[in-house]
Amino acid sequence: MTTRTPAPEAELTLEQAVGLRLARQRLDRPAPPAEALGVVSGLCGLHAQLMSSAELTLWARVDGLSTATPSRRRCGRSARS
Repeated sequence: MTTRTPAPEAELTLEQAVGLRLARQRLDRPAPPAEALGVVSGLCGLHAQLMSSAELTLWARVDGLSTATPSRRRCGRSARS
């Protein structure tokens, strides 16, 4: 049996820990609309029981999306139609 060396403990303030968590979840700053697919990919997909929940998850992370934009894209229409 091999013994493992314990990993060094990181010292973070609460604000740093919250900041890292927000950044990892892509909630620290909105992404431009052109990066919507990258946001979804970075989150390993948008999982939700209801499509509206997945849409709101993307809306919270991508700048310039209206709450109707993801539904319109799914239906093959542009945001202007």
